[in-house]
Amino acid sequence: MRSLQSRYIIVFFGALLMVVVWNLHRASVHQLQLQEEYLHTKAVAERLQALKEGWSSTSQERANLQRTIKKVLNNSEGVDVIQNGGRLNVSATRIDAKSVERLLNKVLNQGVEITQLHLERINDTSASLKLEIAL
Repeated sequence: MRSLQSRYIIVFFGALLMVVVWNLHRASVHQLQLQEEYLHTKAVAERLQALKEGWSSTSQERANLQRTIKKVLNNSEGVDVIQNGGRLNVSATRIDAKSVERLLNKVLNQGVEITQLHLERINDTSASLKLEIAL
């Protein structure tokens, strides 16, 4: 009888040891997955931070704004884009209504401050524009 009880005890402890080892293995695999997810999230966060810093650069903002204005107003007559310190002055002697609409949409979507806007109607399809933007 004694040998039978000792065999059961050995089998019980062997099974208990296997359960513990299996649970430890699952925990280590789970930890590795969490570590991979953390590294991936960290890499994404670093890329987003770099993009944020790239877009928040004032010199790039100015260049992007000037490029946008010139692109929108390329077909208009007498367009002048002048930068005075922290302000950007845009004036056009003759500009069509669609270009005005596109320009104002682009400027307002970039989130800059418009300090002065003077729009004078010449006829049904064109107008003159004076725009001052704080950079």
